[in-house]
Amino acid sequence: DGTVILWQYESGRELQSWDIRRLSEAPGGTPEGEAEKRSAVSRITSSPDGRHVAVQCERVPTVQILSLEQGAEDRLTPSHQLALPHCPLDITFDPRGRLWVLLDSVDTPLQVYTHAQDGWQCDAADAELRRVTEGLKPF
Repeated sequence: DGTVILWQYESGRELQSWDIRRLSEAPGGTPEGEAEKRSAVSRITSSPDGRHVAVQCERVPTVQILSLEQGAEDRLTPSHQLALPHCPLDITFDPRGRLWVLLDSVDTPLQVYTHAQDGWQCDAADAELRRVTEGLKPF
């Protein structure tokens, strides 16, 4: 149903929840009506340092990033929405904290995003990305 819920593991208490459909309706999100139809969360992954969580939904060409706000109570808050050229098939963080996005595209099968002070940047010039992308191309 497009809901992401953060639970306290030991007690089973709900800590926070987000309706990804509502986040997608924000400016720059999925076009109106699209989010309602395509809201099944298909993948959630956390950065190695635990400061970022990426959420992928089926058939939606965006990835929602939640970031840890540290304070009296640590909270995850929606921080960025990555607009993608194609729908993602899978997402993962590497040990360096970069977000790798496998796309449903023959021409651009993979993108890598790096966190910077002002947000997430697509690093199309990354040498490792070029090497892996070459390996994904059909013969």
